[in-house]
Amino acid sequence: MDTTFIRQAKQTTDRRLYIAFELAQRHWRLAFSDAVGRPRLVTLEAGNQVAVKEAIAKARAHFGLDEAAPVVSCYEAGRDGFWLHRWLLECGVENLLVDSASIEVNRRQRRAKTDRLDALKLLSMLMRYVGGERRVWTVLHVPTAEQEDARRPHRERERLDRERLAHSNRIRGLLVLHNIRVKTIGGAKWGQRLQALRAHVPAQLWAEIGRESERLRLVLEQVRALEAERAQSLAQAEPTDPTREKTMKLVKLVSIGPTSGWVLAREVFWRTLRNRREVAHCAGLAPMPYASGESPHEQGISWASCPITQNGCVRIMSHQGYPNALPVRALMERLAEASASSFHEFWPDDISLLDEERVDAARIHGPRQLTDLYLLALAVRHGGRFVTFDHSVSVEAIEGAKTKDTVAL
Repeated sequence: MDTTFIRQAKQTTDRRLYIAFELAQRHWRLAFSDAVGRPRLVTLEAGNQVAVKEAIAKARAHFGLDEAAPVVSCYEAGRDGFWLHRWLLECGVENLLVDSASIEVNRRQRRAKTDRLDALKLLSMLMRYVGGERRVWTVLHVPTAEQEDARRPHRERERLDRERLAHSNRIRGLLVLHNIRVKTIGGAKWGQRLQALRAHVPAQLWAEIGRESERLRLVLEQVRALEAERAQSLAQAEPTDPTREKTMKLVKLVSIGPTSGWVLAREVFWRTLRNRREVAHCAGLAPMPYASGESPHEQGISWASCPITQNGCVRIMSHQGYPNALPVRALMERLAEASASSFHEFWPDDISLLDEERVDAARIHGPRQLTDLYLLALAVRHGGRFVTFDHSVSVEAIEGAKTKDTVAL
């Protein structure tokens, strides 16, 4: 039998259409190929779904592909989000959403970069990926529309917390211009306290502080509305709702409150994490070694512990209510082994919450934040960062602490 004919017939039946989307604000650049002929480039108006369908039909005709030929596409994750991915799937297109940071680039200091070159680069990598090179880039997991929508409240809450901090700092800074120093800004009696300061500041400055206070009041109202909506959502959800069930289980763990449980259930536990490495990458805790010639070092994270965190680790993970709890002795042995790593630092508890130069007690919202604030102060003292599940840690309560000093998971 003629093997050349068999090979050509197999190539004909296995041919597919490859599409790479280079997305921009005004125009999209589409690159088409069948892995045989010369690539075809098309420029479309951004978001024009009808034009995309027409371009795919013309590309099929251009490369001689019938309607049964599969279509594979890709684009970089960005401002367009997931709607394009879902729409392509509805149209019968197998789409890949790619992490832009994982795409290989030329390391020259000066390199050519245009939408045309980027589209062709994506097209080439797409064909390599489909051909079996799975490490060519990282393909992202796409949440469902419901899972994506469930993230909106707590992400808005994070933005509102940043706005609240910005307005508070601005008001505090304006008052310091006239040597007026206040510890707490906002709250039920803030308007009365502000009126008492009116005689001590100029008229225009007073007007600006008033406008900042109004914006702060609006932010605080929206925060309270989001918290009420979250509580109502948990109360009205069906007991069998998986997201509600995960949230309630997380809240039962020590050190995880309603806000952290809500965020973790919607940001982390919707994913399929198959092994410890994927869990570490998701949390940003995976090591990144660099070993080239005589200069081996770790590019990833180093971590620190203190007596409070070590005691808490053993106490929580040995508790009977903790999943797969271990005996205290076994946990202490594992903790000792982990602490012996060259990437670990031990920080003694050498500061006090009573130190007024480090901690502003007037800005501590409640007793549940005491441990987190102490650990944040310890991290600031040693030049580290504090990793927490709590998205409402009061950074302004610690002298010298900034938003970048905390990592909220």
